[in-house]
Amino acid sequence: MQSLAELGFIVVQIDGMGTANRSKAFHDVAWKNPGDAGFPDRILWHRAVAAKYPYYDITRVGIYGTNVDPASTMQVVNALAKADNQFDLLVIPGANHGSGGAYGEKKRNDFFVHHLLGVEPSDWNTMPKKQNSQAAALPAQQQ
Repeated sequence: MQSLAELGFIVVQIDGMGTANRSKAFHDVAWKNPGDAGFPDRILWHRAVAAKYPYYDITRVGIYGTNVDPASTMQVVNALAKADNQFDLLVIPGANHGSGGAYGEKKRNDFFVHHLLGVEPSDWNTMPKKQNSQAAALPAQQQ
């Protein structure tokens, strides 16, 4: 979230109902019932913040989640498609509940910069690649 904030975004984390380390009542809302995934509450939260802070623009909201249950992800994708909303989906196999490492983070940040700020991000293919720190420490003849 820090990298997105440094790019100028307002970043909030709103855990879904059923998230661990909460009360039993909070957990029981989603127990075997992923239904709405908490989106009605999240929408109300964004609207309330926008009413209080005029600079909070709810016409430009980016949502990302980190190897959420695939069934829940597909529910969101299905709802977006049914509402005829344009969206992109990036799936990174093996990322578990992470962001997809450096690649996933670059893709997320670039997507938000392009679509929410209206700025073209750097072309990562033209930038020098970081060297493996172990390889960089070896003399050239040993690499």
